[in-house]
Amino acid sequence: MQTIQYVYEIFRTNEAAGGTDVLNVGLPMFQADVAAGARKHCPVALDFAALKRDYESMTSDERKADNKEAREFIGQHMAELAEAYPDRDAMLAVVNG
Repeated sequence: MQTIQYVYEIFRTNEAAGGTDVLNVGLPMFQADVAAGARKHCPVALDFAALKRDYESMTSDERKADNKEAREFIGQHMAELAEAYPDRDAMLAVVNG
């Protein structure tokens, strides 16, 4: 699983929670849904059970690296991502650069 591929959903989760801090509100809430295998916070319907299986197949080191990559990328590209939001395709274009 590459969390960064779900950047749109992370931003939507942040928005739904009334958050102003994607890295400390939206991202952790999205990750909590993935870890639970159920949609609790994210307003976007995804197959969270499948995402949980992918997440659980990762080693602890892979999970840490994935989280670090997502945090660093979002932090470094926040202005571009915020400008592209809420256009999911535009946000993924930033991610896939």
